Amino acid sequence: MKNTFYTLLFSLMVFVTFGQTTIDPKGINVPRYSNLTAIQSAIPSPQTGTIVYNNQTNTYYYYNGSAWTNIQATNVVNCSAPIKQNVVVVFNNSSASAFYVNPSGAGTWVSQTLNGGAISSLSSKQQILLWGGGYAYIFSIDNNGIGSWSVRSVSGGTLSSIASEKQIVLYNSSTAYASYQDCQGVAQWAEVALTLGSTSTAIVSKTQIVLFKFSAAYGFSQDANGAGSWSTTALNGGTVVSNAADDIITLISTGGTAFGFWRGIWTHQNIIGSQQSIRTQ
Repeated sequence: MKNTFYTLLFSLMVFVTFGQTTIDPKGINVPRYSNLTAIQSAIPSPQTGTIVYNNQTNTYYYYNGSAWTNIQATNVVNCSAPIKQNVVVVFNNSSASAFYVNPSGAGTWVSQTLNGGAISSLSSKQQILLWGGGYAYIFSIDNNGIGSWSVRSVSGGTLSSIASEKQIVLYNSSTAYASYQDCQGVAQWAEVALTLGSTSTAIVSKTQIVLFKFSAAYGFSQDANGAGSWSTTALNGGTVVSNAADDIITLISTGGTAFGFWRGIWTHQNIIGSQQSIRTQ
């Protein structure tokens, strides 16, 4: 963090030479904008390393080459260890309101119109999910400390749900929808078509989710860069025994094969004998 600060300070000193920033004996003043939207509007094609001040968050922002980033963000999502977010959501069948503390230290409400119908809910450490009436609604807080809703349509019918510490999955007999946050704290969705039928089973570790039946398994996880994806493998048939350690998931089929799932990759090991057990630590 210290090295990053000195790098940004040097960039700021160089920035001064272009006449964009003013200096007086008491300090350096960089361009100020009312909020992130104003920054993006005023500087549509920023150079990497550009620094401005966000009046809404009372913090400096710099452009990292792909996005404006809060230099002093304290709510950074660690891609390997989820951070508990303090959010309360109140809702009925037509609307939802999320309450959280914004970067300025003020309690803030963010409202979302719902599509009606019976609304269900589930939460992970990083997100709160509502669904019903053919839509799913995720509330989360990004790395800049700003909370927002993300909405997407989902297939009709009854949806089951399961959550790890980092992700939430909605699924039925034909489709699964995974919601998660990337390394910038932005809510993302990943969808996969299923062929498991209506009796699929779900198992979860701290950081992964697997849906399976005797013929196939679908695993969802995030890689070291925070990108989420689904990965599938064919099973041998028969009864499947499952278990999970902190970050990995294993399946054993009576067909004589053990399957391990870790960060989007399935591996397998042939097992001798018909009676199989799993023990984790």
